[in-house]
Amino acid sequence: MPIDTAEQAEALVTRVTTIGEALDGWWTCMEEGLRTDHTVAARQVHSVVEQLRAGVTDTGAFSIRLAKVVEQHPSLADAAAAARDAVAAASERTAVRLEQDYLPHAREEEGAGEERYLRNSRRFLGLDIDPRATYAWGWELIGELTDRAVRVAVRIDADAGLDAVVER
Repeated sequence: MPIDTAEQAEALVTRVTTIGEALDGWWTCMEEGLRTDHTVAARQVHSVVEQLRAGVTDTGAFSIRLAKVVEQHPSLADAAAAARDAVAAASERTAVRLEQDYLPHAREEEGAGEERYLRNSRRFLGLDIDPRATYAWGWELIGELTDRAVRVAVRIDADAGLDAVVER
């Protein structure tokens, strides 16, 4: 989200402040998975917990973005600090729920893998696929999307590059 204007920066701060609501809604889905014994692999739970906590460290994405808001719009310092506190609390609450309530029920086996992927893709698609060709095709599409993103970034600011344009 851009933060060039005070209005844009306020919108970002509001979104960050309310991330807890989204995480609570997501947690409701996770509880349903627990209730119906549809859980993910423990490795995935550990990864999400790590991401939740990393995002709110001093070098995390939320902290960095909110610091940029304050740098560009000092009048939003209190709101940005409150947003950082809110997202940190929501992230930690969700991480603890995952560790205490979900992880003990998580599967040890991976939810993916070639054999399982082939079986489920056959059931879902109604046909057999070549997973390596599909994987290569997916990377080809990612390359095309990246190229398109770079072209759009050049149209926005020819001197900035994709990363700088995304940071706005």
